Amino acid sequence: MAVEIVEGTLEPGQPKRNKRGYGLFPELTIRTAGGQARTFTKVVSGEPVTSQIIAGGDGRFYLTRFGGGIGLIGVRRPDNSNYYSHYTNMIPVVLVVGALGALMGVAKFGFGVADLPLTPAVVGPLLMIAGFYFSSQKNAARRAFEADTPSSA
Repeated sequence: MAVEIVEGTLEPGQPKRNKRGYGLFPELTIRTAGGQARTFTKVVSGEPVTSQIIAGGDGRFYLTRFGGGIGLIGVRRPDNSNYYSHYTNMIPVVLVVGALGALMGVAKFGFGVADLPLTPAVVGPLLMIAGFYFSSQKNAARRAFEADTPSSA
């Protein structure tokens, strides 16, 4: 997953939805130093980044595409304040459902429990692989945010 860094002025936005610390913004516009307006649609964020979007202002903004959506995962302000929050809570759900399916597979094929359906036994391990992939992508985005310090700008 690539992290796109956009430096400029974020126009204040109001979330369409704000639940459990995650905000969904229908449209965000960042004006770069050259005056070019970059508009992103259907952007999600987690707290404290959501508060920074509502406030707007200057800074470096870290965007990523993850699980089919665009997320604003980090903000670095000119006063050296940093805000980071990955916007997904999907990873634990995928891992838990995958683990349950994998346990059903062990029960069905390892212990011969014939009454269990086949689909969860097959899909469960695939979900676990997807969960570990999503987790690695989230960690890669975090490392990219931490590696890009104001001194390397």
